[in-house]
Amino acid sequence: MRRDRAWLAVLLIPAALLAGTPAVAADLGYQVEAIVFERNTPDSVEGPPAGAPVLPDPALAVDLAAADSHIEPLPADALQLAGVAARLKKSGRFTPLMHTGWRQGGDETRSVHLRSEAVTADGLPLVDGTLHLRVSRQLSAVVDLAYQYNGQAMHITGNRIVKFGELHYFDHPLFGLLLQVTRTRAAE
Repeated sequence: MRRDRAWLAVLLIPAALLAGTPAVAADLGYQVEAIVFERNTPDSVEGPPAGAPVLPDPALAVDLAAADSHIEPLPADALQLAGVAARLKKSGRFTPLMHTGWRQGGDETRSVHLRSEAVTADGLPLVDGTLHLRVSRQLSAVVDLAYQYNGQAMHITGNRIVKFGELHYFDHPLFGLLLQVTRTRAAE
């Protein structure tokens, strides 16, 4: 696992250096980008603890595929972390499972439902869960993602403060999430 973290650091430092300082405006929104990837050499992992939910509950989350006035999916050519996803894939240690992004108004309070197009043999999404940006004194990301691995749902859950323009890493022995949030003018 330490080697994987070292590889991730080597792959991600250039992206962190390229992330500019966002402009501050009175009417702000956020541009959010997420890459979910699996480790090609996972550490040994036990199944989920007894009583753990099979999948996160996305019932109140905004679906990126649905039209919404405050959530705007980004087209593939607008994703800024494409180079990071390519380096993950090229490393041979990681396989990107999902790369998505969206813009949302600064006043948007709902979670966003993240669901991969890839599915298991049972028809379940390979990756399914929610990501919520919570704004108070600081911006924080609340993540609840499930990855279907050998018929079991493995989870990443977390709540952490995020800084604009920085690449944040949510870790699990089998998979990971890279997250970047930047400020944007709401009209953009």
